[in-house]
Amino acid sequence: MPSHRERSQAPSGAASTLSALAVVTLAIAIIHRPLRSDRLWTRYLVGHRLDWVTDAAAGFSSIISPLTAPIIAVVIGAVLILRDRSVGRGLALVGAVIGSASLTWILKLLIDRSRPPVEIQLEPPESAMSFPSGHASAATALAVSLAVLVAPRAGRATRGALVAAATIGAGLSAFSRVYLGMHWTSDAIAGFLVGAGAALGASALLDRFGSVVVRIDEGCRLRGPGTSG
Repeated sequence: MPSHRERSQAPSGAASTLSALAVVTLAIAIIHRPLRSDRLWTRYLVGHRLDWVTDAAAGFSSIISPLTAPIIAVVIGAVLILRDRSVGRGLALVGAVIGSASLTWILKLLIDRSRPPVEIQLEPPESAMSFPSGHASAATALAVSLAVLVAPRAGRATRGALVAAATIGAGLSAFSRVYLGMHWTSDAIAGFLVGAGAALGASALLDRFGSVVVRIDEGCRLRGPGTSG
């Protein structure tokens, strides 16, 4: 079982992340247009594009997207359920990715911010609004969920590698969308916060409703009555 300190980290992390998201969202909602720093950073990236970086960004953007992330989450979630003989971690992983996608969609409708000019976009134009980045939120939700749900049960070396991989993966996803001209920087930052908040929130809910998970497991006959996780 997780220690009291481990149990308290997820709720506090989720609260901090969601608070940061609220601040960013409020600022964007008030301004309703790209920030000055958004335009400056995008202008710099467009003027310093390299072919190999463009290819890498496009590839990463295709591999981890709002379409592929839920599929990856379902596959990994199924593996976790079979391995754990419990639905807990698998459902939390899938729930984090789906929850992140839902919140992203709602924020896009509410903020209604336009994307960068079509002439600088290196991928086919998208109809969805710009804020927040769906790619960044999906990749972050998937990466952070794996780190939060899997790392605590792994060895120190594996835990460090998972956390590092999650951080790098989420960062690359956010950067790739800005580099390709599909989002403003603040879109990507907000997407990162949405995904991280969803992942930490799902972990907190798993810990809070552990007894419900046990009853579901027993109902699905994943474990016998009274068996501890």
